[in-house]
Amino acid sequence: DLVILNTIEFWSGSNPIASNLKSDDGTVQVMFNKQDGTVVLNQEGTEYILEKTDNGTTVKDRNGKVVVQCQAQDDGGIILKDANGKIIGSYTKTQVQNFYSLLGSAN
Repeated sequence: DLVILNTIEFWSGSNPIASNLKSDDGTVQVMFNKQDGTVVLNQEGTEYILEKTDNGTTVKDRNGKVVVQCQAQDDGGIILKDANGKIIGSYTKTQVQNFYSLLGSAN
């Protein structure tokens, strides 16, 4: 969830991320591909590709198979859907704001 929310934040224009980030312990790496506009997340050898869509972000595995779709809502909430379009989670605007507050206090 953290990566998806940060990716949406990146594409929205607030709080841009660097082109290459790595966790302190080296288990997570996030890279922005300026050529095609995707974000690649590598977590302990598992790679995910995040692509901006008209209404959110699509997360794919390294073979291009859709893992999850994240849709930003007009009210500030977020809906997560599986590869078949079934809703698997949702966050209200307040939940998203609380999550960002937690991220800010962790820095």
